[in-house]
Amino acid sequence: MNTLYYLAYGSNLHPYRLMQRTPSASVVGTVELADTAIVFHKRSIDGSGKCMILKDEVHRPVAFGALYAMDPREGGMLDKAERVGKGYNKRLVKCPVGATEYVAFTYVADPSAIDASLKPYHWYKQLVIAGARYHQFPEPYISYLKDPESIQDPDNERRMSNECVLENMRMYPTPSSGRSR
Repeated sequence: MNTLYYLAYGSNLHPYRLMQRTPSASVVGTVELADTAIVFHKRSIDGSGKCMILKDEVHRPVAFGALYAMDPREGGMLDKAERVGKGYNKRLVKCPVGATEYVAFTYVADPSAIDASLKPYHWYKQLVIAGARYHQFPEPYISYLKDPESIQDPDNERRMSNECVLENMRMYPTPSSGRSR
C-alpha cells in the first residue's frame, strides 16, 4: 500500500484533530517553511478567518508545519473536511524531515477566498496554537500565532463542540523530546 503525505500548518496540526478526520494519520516530523507566513485570511463558510500560507520573501519569516503519513484512501475525507475547491486548493510541496525529502500535499487558499480583514474564532486560533505547542515549535512562533485578534463564534453549538476537541487535545499524550525538525 502506498503512503500519502500531508503537510499540516493550521487547525490540523495536532494529531488528535487530524485523526478525527483521517484515523490513520501519524506524525512523520516537523518542517520549517522558509519565507512563509501563516495568516488567518482565508474566508471560511462560517464567515471567519482560517489559516493560509503566504509566501513572504521580503520579511523572510519562518513558519512551521507538521508532516503526516496517512492511508491514501482517507485523502478524500480530508479534502471534504477542508472543502477543496471551495476556498482551498491542493498543492504538492517538498518537505525535508531529517535526511529524507518527502513530497506532500497541502492546502492553499484560492485567491478568491482571501480577505485580510477576517478574524479567526477564538476556538479556531486555539486549535492552531495547541498544535504548535504539541509539536514544540519555537516560542517566538507560538507568540506570533497568538498575536492576531480573534472573535467569539456566534454559533454556540459549534463553539462548544470545538472547545471539547480542545479539551481532548490537552489530555492527548505529548511527543517525546528530540524529534527531528
